Amino acid sequence: MKALHDWLKDIFRKLLKKSGVITNRDLLKRIDTANQSVERLEGILRHVEWNIINSKLVLAEIFSGNAILYGDVIRILESNGSNILLHNREIKLITDHRIAVESSDHIFPESTLEGLVRYPRLVKKAKEIFGDNMSFLDIGCGAGALVFDFAIEGVLSIGIDGSDTCLRANNNYWRNLPKNFFTCDVTKKFSFVDSSEKQKKFDLITSWEVLEHIPESGLNQMLKNIQDHLTDDGYFIGTCSLLEYSNPKTGVIYHVTLKSKEWWSNLFREENLQIVEDGHLFSFNDFYRGVGGRYEDLHNYSDDPSAGFQFVAKKLIK
Repeated sequence: MKALHDWLKDIFRKLLKKSGVITNRDLLKRIDTANQSVERLEGILRHVEWNIINSKLVLAEIFSGNAILYGDVIRILESNGSNILLHNREIKLITDHRIAVESSDHIFPESTLEGLVRYPRLVKKAKEIFGDNMSFLDIGCGAGALVFDFAIEGVLSIGIDGSDTCLRANNNYWRNLPKNFFTCDVTKKFSFVDSSEKQKKFDLITSWEVLEHIPESGLNQMLKNIQDHLTDDGYFIGTCSLLEYSNPKTGVIYHVTLKSKEWWSNLFREENLQIVEDGHLFSFNDFYRGVGGRYEDLHNYSDDPSAGFQFVAKKLIK
């Protein structure tokens, strides 16, 4: 605000000097009037900023409340014998790193709590491609709405996150599907295995605004984990932000790897994953993020490619 104040004051001085010779008293009087206008503008801007913050909090409460309501209704129905959700009963996680202890998203969680918004459209498209018996893994699942969306449609749906913030709080969709959510550091080797200890493969693996949160040193292992868990005919899809994201109060930087799509494409190939631009069945609006116009999804990557991009990747079969 101070910068705006000084800038406007300087503009008024220049305009007044151009308008002709005036006395110092007149100049001071006009500057004082300008200062009052700036103060009123600052007050309006503060009010707008407060309303934006308050609106975000209200929306978060609404979506969190919806998650609780869904869970309560489903528990009542399932207690009476109805099979509403496909609960995980056989998949388990093997890892030596249950938490991404060095990640800022775990130490200072902000976007870790995102993922409240449901998006059945993606489920519908995925089932059209893979059929009803498909399997789904969401990496960096946050609050877990998308995992819930697949599970309620009878899909084996698993979510994994580097932070245990949602788990400890027992909030959002984690409380509805306690055995479908796991925590681990995805930049370290991990394995999902079935009841016979065979590694589980997934038809669809997703990652929404997660890659840019991972330091370069951890990306190869993360992509290797994805490649290891993807079926030969499966897809790895997601979005990647190209925008800076940090907390000005704490100084914490969350988007630590901001690279071009070409850079990411080359990195994918190092781990036998190929970003494909066509020849797949996903449309722009099928994606969970990067579409814009929704809570937690403000940017449309088609309208503004400088903000980020969507990607579809396939496994490179040797």
